Amino acid sequence: MWWVASVGIVVFLAVTAVHLLRRRREIFDLPHAEFHQWWTSGSVLLVGWLAHCLPYFSRVVPPPLPPCRPVQTDAPSCRLRTLLRLAQEVPRTNLSPLPPPGIPPPPLLLHLLPRLRPVHLRLPGALSRTNRVEKVVSFLGPSPQIITR
Repeated sequence: MWWVASVGIVVFLAVTAVHLLRRRREIFDLPHAEFHQWWTSGSVLLVGWLAHCLPYFSRVVPPPLPPCRPVQTDAPSCRLRTLLRLAQEVPRTNLSPLPPPGIPPPPLLLHLLPRLRPVHLRLPGALSRTNRVEKVVSFLGPSPQIITR
């Protein structure tokens, strides 16, 4: 039944476009109050349709980060792939946890920064042979010692 809503939205947008063109040419088919009511009700329906149907379109468009599923891959390699993907994205977007110089950081960030713990990944030997992975491993520091009892 989603197609009924989609066709309804297309019809609403087409009729609204025609009314806006006629209003621009100073042909007033609907009084201003009725047109405002038409626009408000159509906007509510459009936002409801978007909120309901947009999650289904996420299956068509791949997510920006690879999914981490324990069945398909082990956690360290998944974290490593995620870190490598983020490392490739950071230079393009200039992301930083801190604001630019001269702008004070938000109080919540000042409260949380001292409490953050360093992240350690245990990487299998086969994964740490490429240059890219070695850079990430050197950035994160050595992996913690394995505890044996």
